[in-house]
Amino acid sequence: MKPAFRIAALCEADLPELAETHVRTWQEAYVGQMPQDFLDSLNVEKSLINWQSTFAKEKDKASHGVLVARTDIEMAGFLSYGPARDTGMRESMEIYAINIRKAFWHAGIGYKLFKQACDVLKTQGEKQTYLWVLDTNKNAIDAYARWGGKIEPERIKEIYISAIKLRETRVRFDLG
Repeated sequence: MKPAFRIAALCEADLPELAETHVRTWQEAYVGQMPQDFLDSLNVEKSLINWQSTFAKEKDKASHGVLVARTDIEMAGFLSYGPARDTGMRESMEIYAINIRKAFWHAGIGYKLFKQACDVLKTQGEKQTYLWVLDTNKNAIDAYARWGGKIEPERIKEIYISAIKLRETRVRFDLG
């Protein structure tokens, strides 16, 4: 049975649980895709400091947002978005993260977060959004394709984590 959950905009009281969720989702989702020593080193306290700083800077900006999905007892995941960070995509908004706890995978939470974020972006007049996904993250790539994303395998960027080169592929979504 799928868990009941609700989606809401991030509030300051959510920050400690958001930091915990952020760390745990990475540790759950990226096993075998990122260096294990890096995943093991992720720290909730450091994550909280980063989220507190981000929240303070962006809480009043309509162009930035974080949506959280909660069950009655815990945060199941989150999505964050904002202005494009890539120079060639300035006409778009970027989804920075869609992170769901493993216990809630395949429950529709990621899709509901995505749809709500798209609705917000459309009301702001946006026509498209995009995100970057590790090219090894088959679960996410398959989900984004089901959601109507255009996988752009020719659009690759390389990132380094613990001196290991990883590749990300861009996925574009039309909002019209």
